[in-house]
Amino acid sequence: MRSRPRLCLVYAKILYFVAPYTKMERWLQDAETAVRATLPAPMNTVAETGAPPSIEQLERDNLLGEIASFRAAATAFTLGDGHSTLAYYQQALAHLSAQNLVARAEVAYAKSLAYHALGDIKPPIQSAREATALAQAVGNISPTLLRRCTWLNRRAISASLWTKALRWRPCFPG
Repeated sequence: MRSRPRLCLVYAKILYFVAPYTKMERWLQDAETAVRATLPAPMNTVAETGAPPSIEQLERDNLLGEIASFRAAATAFTLGDGHSTLAYYQQALAHLSAQNLVARAEVAYAKSLAYHALGDIKPPIQSAREATALAQAVGNISPTLLRRCTWLNRRAISASLWTKALRWRPCFPG
């Protein structure tokens, strides 16, 4: 099974709900290793041969993006490590196909959590909105995603009101 990257990814997703993060991460590493073992030597196919990459190469690259996307989401939810999540986000975007809206929504939501973990207010809202738009485009809008986006909007409004209250407080003694 460890030589089949898609199965490793599916098993890691199952382990996410029932096992420690480290066990799930090992299966993600196995999935990535299996994908990389099937990739041809790196080369710029278009520049060297004049032909675009094969469908198999594109599918393997997209699978690497899906692995990085899930790793970003799991890291954001489980560890709350904003910096690592953003690194996995970048890795996922480098590999995901433009048509893989489900994984792109997942990784945009992970980016939202990463920015939130880093203490930012506006970038998490923007990323949550992006994730929501991508999820809506495929008809896969999660109630959790909607709640999170709403919560982030409320938090931004709250922070704005609190800042204004502090600014005007000296004007109203007592």
